[in-house]
Amino acid sequence: MFEKNVRKLYSLYFYCEWLLDAGDKNLLSLGKEFDERIVDLLAFRQLVEKEISLLSEEELARLVGNSTEEVSEDDQATTIRHDKKFRNLARAAPAEVIMSSKQAFTLWALGLRPEVFADFDYWEKFEAFTLGELAWLSTGLTPQTATAEKELQKMARTHVFPLAELERRRKLILRAFPKARRGHITAQEFHIWSSQVRLEWYGPFHEMIQNAANLSDQDQVETHLTTSERPPDKREIDKIAQLFTVMAIDHLGYDPNAKRSPVPKEISDLAAEIGVDVSDDTVRKYLKLGSRFIPDDWKPSIR
Repeated sequence: MFEKNVRKLYSLYFYCEWLLDAGDKNLLSLGKEFDERIVDLLAFRQLVEKEISLLSEEELARLVGNSTEEVSEDDQATTIRHDKKFRNLARAAPAEVIMSSKQAFTLWALGLRPEVFADFDYWEKFEAFTLGELAWLSTGLTPQTATAEKELQKMARTHVFPLAELERRRKLILRAFPKARRGHITAQEFHIWSSQVRLEWYGPFHEMIQNAANLSDQDQVETHLTTSERPPDKREIDKIAQLFTVMAIDHLGYDPNAKRSPVPKEISDLAAEIGVDVSDDTVRKYLKLGSRFIPDDWKPSIR
């Protein structure tokens, strides 16, 4: 009966019986501001639990209208005092408590809708992803359609931090992969880029991308083994990368010690001019490989 009365109290004062069933941590990656809101929400629940713990079972029953015992004037005064205390708590409740039915992301973050979480065992079997898929998966959620996003925004009726964070991530990815607006990004390309810029989004998402990239690498090796007598010799690859890097240094002014260089894009553009499709990241990868063999005391010549 006590548990039933606690649920009724949450329903009467805070309209959020669901908060009793919520987890005790944020399960999603939706930006710092959203994280802070979930922390505030859980802190509020702790405060309510503390106040409830100060009530006897009979006081709680009277407060929610479930008492069957005769009520004295002192009991009535005590109930009025408790009612005022919980009404004041309700006024100080986070917005997510009062608007919970319109804040789907809050319910998702606290584990109340497990069906919306991404199945990364499934997604790691893909070799490439759309812009929208990457943005949603990076939060830990199953990708939603544009229509679903509009419905979420409409339902909230206010600025929704998670949707703003999704848009921010889309723009960040588009800066790195301009063609992603209408095409796909391979797991290998995204893994290389996300490692270079040290993205710290949803942990299992990064593991999924790495697994997908490794799987793609394995598929490429298996394809190569079926079309040639032996796999490429690592020493040959190293030598080719060294020669490639030497030519980039001598002809294009590539500086292996520079943090950023326009040369990978220049080489990629040169390749595109003759119909060879090579990404900037691929060029950068082999330039870095070849640079490893340059002596530490080497310095570019001044011309």
